[in-house]
Amino acid sequence: MQTTFNGTGPFVIILSVITSLVGLMTTIFWLVVGWRAMRAHEQIAEALRDRRAP
Repeated sequence: MQTTFNGTGPFVIILSVITSLVGLMTTIFWLVVGWRAMRAHEQIAEALRDRRAP
């Protein structure tokens, strides 16, 4: 018995759309996390700079 896999069925299409959306949402999530970390680092660096400035 030979099983062939045709990648054009509705299940495969739905799965590929869901996978693409999850990948996009994951990318956006980590972009936001990185942006917030960068902003927090800038605030910490500025506070330390102001503290040493007198």
